Amino acid sequence: MKIKSLAAENFRLLSKKNKNKIFLDEDFTLMVGRNNTGKTSFIELVDKFLADNISFEFADFSISSYKNFEEAYEIFKEYIELSAEENEENAEEVSKLRNDLENELPSISLEITIEYKDDDDTSHLQPFLTQLKSDCTELILQYEYYCKDPVDFFKKYEKQKDKIDLIKFIENNFSNNYSNRIWTVDPTDKDNRFLIDNKNNKKSKLKKLLSASFIFARRDLDDKANDKSKNLSNLFDDYFKLIEDKDQELLTSLENKLLGVSENWDKEYKKIFGDYYESLEKFGYPGLNERKIKLKSIFSPEKIMKNNTEVYYDNDDGKNLPEAYNGLGFSNLIYIILKLLYFHREFQEKGTKLQMIFIEEPEAHLHPQMQKTFIRNILDFIDDKIKKDDDPLEWNIQIIITTHSSYIISEGNYNNIRYLKNTDHSIETKDLMRFAEESNESLKFLEQYLKLNKCELFFADKVILIEGTVERMLLPLMIEKVSNTENEKSLINEYISVVEVGGAYAYKFEKLLKFIEVKTLIITDLDSVDPEKNYASAAPLIDHDYKTSNKTLQEWIPKEISVDELLQLPEENKINKCGKQDVRVAYQYPVELDFCDDTLCGRSFEEQFIIENLELIYDNRAKFQEFLTPIEGKLKKRITDNFPENKSDLDIDNNRVFEIAEVIKSKPNFAYDIMTNFKLGDWQIPTYIKEGLEWLQE
Repeated sequence: MKIKSLAAENFRLLSKKNKNKIFLDEDFTLMVGRNNTGKTSFIELVDKFLADNISFEFADFSISSYKNFEEAYEIFKEYIELSAEENEENAEEVSKLRNDLENELPSISLEITIEYKDDDDTSHLQPFLTQLKSDCTELILQYEYYCKDPVDFFKKYEKQKDKIDLIKFIENNFSNNYSNRIWTVDPTDKDNRFLIDNKNNKKSKLKKLLSASFIFARRDLDDKANDKSKNLSNLFDDYFKLIEDKDQELLTSLENKLLGVSENWDKEYKKIFGDYYESLEKFGYPGLNERKIKLKSIFSPEKIMKNNTEVYYDNDDGKNLPEAYNGLGFSNLIYIILKLLYFHREFQEKGTKLQMIFIEEPEAHLHPQMQKTFIRNILDFIDDKIKKDDDPLEWNIQIIITTHSSYIISEGNYNNIRYLKNTDHSIETKDLMRFAEESNESLKFLEQYLKLNKCELFFADKVILIEGTVERMLLPLMIEKVSNTENEKSLINEYISVVEVGGAYAYKFEKLLKFIEVKTLIITDLDSVDPEKNYASAAPLIDHDYKTSNKTLQEWIPKEISVDELLQLPEENKINKCGKQDVRVAYQYPVELDFCDDTLCGRSFEEQFIIENLELIYDNRAKFQEFLTPIEGKLKKRITDNFPENKSDLDIDNNRVFEIAEVIKSKPNFAYDIMTNFKLGDWQIPTYIKEGLEWLQE
């Protein structure tokens, strides 16, 4: 038995449950996505409904639901008009309008689907099953914050409508007219449902069936030496409350010792506060003649624990350091472990059949390696340290983690990842488990990539796929040069995920990018070759029947192999739809130069950079370490043969460009030469990249 899915409706950006449904993995589920994609909202909604913390504000209603309030009011007016003349002929229509009104008026809801198997113990489910069909193995619980009486609600508005706007009225009055309820729903027939109320103790039985616990991101952990919060110490206090009735022998011994301490303190109180008693008598404190004040010390285990338990760390030299002296990351990890122990103790007390544990952004303050091993260590900790063979109760938990950490994602796989995306002010969930089922052919490569590389593309506003090291090193500078800082959509103001994939593998990302729907620029090389010379590299010239060896150009965008066609391809043919977003490819094409009568085109980034920055390179050729080589302790110029002594004699063609580029033995060093020796405004971005970045910024 497990919780199959969660779905929210009309709660903030979680407006449509058919779009934001999250399917849960049996062990752990990763909720990922950019900021403001509903991850925290999901946790808060579950917390409100399942943790008896049901308190909503009007701002919790989805903005998209406002129009439903207005449409519901229009239905109300029709209902009032028709019901005033109700008779046998229109009674059915009046009843229908009443139902339409109740259905149209927005309610905030959380739908939890529970899945069970034939061999599962379903005794906890029996009170909530709506039917016993053998082919049905699911149960839906629907938590709802709803309007108790829509007709009465709008009648109140009718009395004030000349003074106040409808939405403003609802904002001011909804809390007095809304309440919560829970339905159990037949998944095969949504109309077959019944309310879970206090009859037959069903609400308490529901708590035995299902619960949720939360480890929220800690904003108040502090490593300042003067910090007074002592969060970990307070958590030990809470843990003590759960176990204080368990070990009676230990607690009885502790109480007996504290009783002796208390009696000694009572004697000392008389001495310490003797003058105080006398002063009260002199001032004629009311009732002193009838009642005598007596101070008595109370030393109970729970009071001792409450304010006198502190966390210390044992130093190597035997000295104890206080809680605040420990690093934030370690404190956060200890906090999570303590909460898990606390939840397990609660489970042993209550015996809940199904339990969800939500952990919000566990990466806070953890260094990358600790983030990377977090999931594995937590699952091992639960299995080895908490779940025990001799435990009479099976702790059936499912962990849901929200994260912005690519390191944590890399320890999962596509079956665990749920990608949340903000589309038109509404959250849509992309279930990568479904992507895995549909994309077997490229899944192996992507899973390996997921393990070996950071996965920032799951958090990116936009994505850039690049081929190699030089592009990766210079791309931040090129983005800075292109960015329009006055535009709020400027690339420099957005989170751009730059993914280095190589020319041979970029096309393998097509299905993933189409699935998660993020605007993407592919920067790749033309890679022209001559088929008649065993596909050797060749100058990208027209009418020579050259081909491209680039798999991305061949198999993704624009699905073209002919260099002639690629060099003359219109701009619009370099763009493809990838789901609801566009993907554009950028590769070298001929550009006109001031000092050259012909157009020139490179085959690679380095060649195109040389073409469009030729004068800069000529004037500063001695600054490029890649154009020099050490021989017998001296630097011998390797570039001289490719440049004339006088700049006026500079004659350049494709072959000369290729000869210059061939001198470059280390591409990273070439990038360092550019970054070290020149200011941002000194050099030009190759046109094909500049145009691509400008498109991405639109």
